[in-house]
Amino acid sequence: MVDILGPLFDAADRFRAGREERHKTDMRIADKASPLCRTLKASFEQWPTGPRTTAELTAWARRFGDGYAATEPALQEIVDLRPDASRSVRTSVKRARDAYYAAADIVIPLVGATYWGPLAVSDHEADVKLRKAFAYLHTCISKLAAVSLIEG
Repeated sequence: MVDILGPLFDAADRFRAGREERHKTDMRIADKASPLCRTLKASFEQWPTGPRTTAELTAWARRFGDGYAATEPALQEIVDLRPDASRSVRTSVKRARDAYYAAADIVIPLVGATYWGPLAVSDHEADVKLRKAFAYLHTCISKLAAVSLIEG
């Protein structure tokens, strides 16, 4: 007699095991996302409603740039776990990563080596670019915050 239920039970067990592993990875990502989210939010603490002037945007960008050496490796740790996560967490991490690097690609060239000096672009150009970077980082933080809410 042919055993047709055995392979089905084996497949169900493999599915459950894979799901449990994805959930464990999701939890590791959540545990790493929470402190990174707090660190990134710290660049906003002087401007809870957002920077208003170009000078405030520049000050925010310099704070973000100063933290890049710490926040980028922390984000990379999360991104490295992404392939083993659930689909929703993979998507959120991808969006957070893309937004973070979009912000960094704007901020780092503008303020990287000019901490106290003037920016290499006009105030109007800086204002437009930094507002875009601010919005990107806000997106990054919201995606990381959503991931950090995962419970065990």
